[in-house]
Amino acid sequence: MFREVDLGVSARWVLFFFLFLLIQGSTLGLSDDEAYYWVLAQKPALGYAFHPPAVAWFIALIQKSLSWLLGSHSIFLVRLPAALGLSSVLAMSLSWIEELGITRKEALPKFPGVLISFAGLFGLAWMMVPDVPLFLGWTIAFVSTWRLCFGSEKRRDLLLLGVSSALLVLSKYSGILAVLSSLFCIWIWAPREVRYKAIGWVVSGLLLGLIPILVWNAQHEWASILYQIRDRHGGESWSVYRWMKFWLIEMVLAGPVVVVFFFVLCRSAFSSPTTHVTRVNRFLLAWVAPAAAVFCVQPLFSAFKPHWALIVWWPVVLGLAVAHGQARSKWIHFQMAYGSAVILLVVFSSHWPWLGQILPKISGTSYQMTWDVTNDFYGWSQLREQMSSSLEPQDLALPVVGSRYQTASQAAFSLSGFSQVTLIPRDLKERDEWPDLKITQHQGPSWPKLKRAVLFVTDNRYSEGPQFEGANCALLRHFDQYRWGVQAKWIELWRCVPRG
Repeated sequence: MFREVDLGVSARWVLFFFLFLLIQGSTLGLSDDEAYYWVLAQKPALGYAFHPPAVAWFIALIQKSLSWLLGSHSIFLVRLPAALGLSSVLAMSLSWIEELGITRKEALPKFPGVLISFAGLFGLAWMMVPDVPLFLGWTIAFVSTWRLCFGSEKRRDLLLLGVSSALLVLSKYSGILAVLSSLFCIWIWAPREVRYKAIGWVVSGLLLGLIPILVWNAQHEWASILYQIRDRHGGESWSVYRWMKFWLIEMVLAGPVVVVFFFVLCRSAFSSPTTHVTRVNRFLLAWVAPAAAVFCVQPLFSAFKPHWALIVWWPVVLGLAVAHGQARSKWIHFQMAYGSAVILLVVFSSHWPWLGQILPKISGTSYQMTWDVTNDFYGWSQLREQMSSSLEPQDLALPVVGSRYQTASQAAFSLSGFSQVTLIPRDLKERDEWPDLKITQHQGPSWPKLKRAVLFVTDNRYSEGPQFEGANCALLRHFDQYRWGVQAKWIELWRCVPRG
């Protein structure tokens, strides 16, 4: 049993990983979405336009606890929950593998490497996004369900099961899939004396988590739920090409070995006779199947985002680690090498714009900033200083407006305590997320008339200029941001005044 050997290896890996996330996360600016979640955290609510509230609640909790030390708009505080959350995921996963009682002691030091090789998750684990509380809730539910099904009943695990069910649905609407997996496993494998108590805790946690979501949506014409279920997946036709593109991207994010092992796991789960490993694989498949049925099929008929399917591959990675504990395999080493290379490339790219320096020389084409998604982390942190040094006092006193949540959020974070920032126009589901500065006749969703002069902000990603009804708008300043001699970002400020 692994409990009989030195567990210091796992602890050191978790500590090292935590410190890496803190250092990496503290040296880069926020992404557009992270800045938006910070905006939401300034006004904690029962729900928000695009996601349930957990990601904003996590940021708000850390900020409330530590803002006295580092200020209200600290990048470190925004990303600290991500470092804590994903390090906890790694620690709990290693603990679960150790509890299985696999006998190959020489496999123990490599388990952390196998798990971290899941580059799609751990390569960007320092970013604070809704997937952080989702994976945290998923792992708590997974481990607690296993212990209740195959270990001895503990009140702690029942409580954790309820907490995780609430956290899953409060993180992302797709968290309900993991709740279904937990209920299925409990019904199939939990001892009779545990089964109904465990189901009660799961259902209680689920209902508790749904209360704020339903209350907020009822007050906003169900806009957030309808956006996720209907609006986000409409307007597309069936496309085998898009589906093949999905699988290619997932191979890059998860690793070819993980994707192939997905099919191996499906086959081995139904092998006979039943063994300890077969039981583990069947348990894992119960957590893979609901998410795979949604996210691995959905690209056939609608647009997708690659990170949606990460929750499909995580239990597959756990299964890969278990397989490594049973027998040596050269494919494990290939996966670890592949995942390490991808993670190093991501970290390297976030600090050095190799695409902008090397690709034009190879291809002979001019560099486009949109080629490098890591440019998202640069430019906005200098906005306050650039405005202070180049704008007249009367312009500095004006409120700042963005027409996209990305630009408005970045400006709000950069200018926190310096200038008032809001989003205009905005629709019903975004109505309460931003302050009403009394500068327009209405908030949207169409472009309103101005009541007073404002500054309007755009960047190279969202470059559409202001379109306020009956207003005169002129470009006031253009700011360029370079890194290593390559242009990373441009930001423009417009001055808009109402006519008459």
